[in-house]
Amino acid sequence: MTTISKQILKYGVLVFLLISVFQYSQLLFEFNIISLDTLISFIVIISSALGLLISKVYSYKTKTLVEPINLAPIETTLFTKRELEVLLLLSKGYTNIQISNELFVSPNTTKTHLSNIYSKLGTRNRVQTIRIAQNKGLL
Repeated sequence: MTTISKQILKYGVLVFLLISVFQYSQLLFEFNIISLDTLISFIVIISSALGLLISKVYSYKTKTLVEPINLAPIETTLFTKRELEVLLLLSKGYTNIQISNELFVSPNTTKTHLSNIYSKLGTRNRVQTIRIAQNKGLL
């Protein structure tokens, strides 16, 4: 059984138990065994537990996987003229092939320029590269 399957099973059982407690407390209220105040307390506790459970399950998706980036200005002299051209075309949404065609270079040359740009900016992908380049005043 994979880790994801185990988590789904674990959280599924917890949700089932919480919902079962909720339904049981509703029955107790309907048969006048518990008061309205007690029922409302159960609802608040169960809703809070479900909210905490959901936030725990989905909080890993919002965590940043890369370290914070220094947004201090960067000198454009670190980049070659061609790298700046590639960066500009990248920011316009061009694919590697389109950049290659526009600059009359091979796709491998475009990949090399992109790799150099990523390295100089300390980025890992196109979106992050464009964002950092804009923040540093390169675009």
